[in-house]
Amino acid sequence: MNIDKAFKKPLYRVLELLNECIDNCPDELWNKEFAGSIYWRRLYHSLASVWLLLGRQGKHGNNTELYSSTAASLRSEYTNKAPHKDVIRQVSTEAKKHVKLYFSEIDETIIDTEILFQGRVVTLAELLVTSIGHLAYHVGQCNATLMAHGAKSIHTTEFSK
Repeated sequence: MNIDKAFKKPLYRVLELLNECIDNCPDELWNKEFAGSIYWRRLYHSLASVWLLLGRQGKHGNNTELYSSTAASLRSEYTNKAPHKDVIRQVSTEAKKHVKLYFSEIDETIIDTEILFQGRVVTLAELLVTSIGHLAYHVGQCNATLMAHGAKSIHTTEFSK
C-alpha cells in the first residue's frame, strides 16, 4: 500500500478545502450559528480532530496536550467574540505541520498496527480514514452554509497539486 497516495494526499487535499472554507466565508457568516454550530468553531473542531486522531503514537508522543491547551485558550478568549480568520488559518497551518510529522513517523510496515483509541482497538489506517472523513464531513457542512448564503463555494472537484 502506498501511504502517500492512499492517505497523505487525500488528507492534505481536505485541509486545502478547509482553508478555502476559511477564505470564502464572508465576515457576516464567520460568527453565525448554522445547524447547531458556529461557522468558525466548526472549522476549529475539524482541525482539532487532527491532533486527537493522529496524536496517539510516534516518537513525538501524544499531542493531545497541545490540542487541549489550544482549545481551552480559544474557548476562554473567544466566548463572546470570534477569532480573526488568521487565527484559524494558523491552527490549520499547525495541523498540516502535525500531519507532515505524523507521516514522517509511519510507513507501510506499521499501517496495520492496532492501538487502543477511545476504548476500541483500531488500526492506524482506520484512524487516518476517520480523520479524512471527519474533516471532509465538516468541510461539506461549511460549504453548504456558504452556498446557502450565496457565498463562493469551494472547489471540491479539483485535485491536489
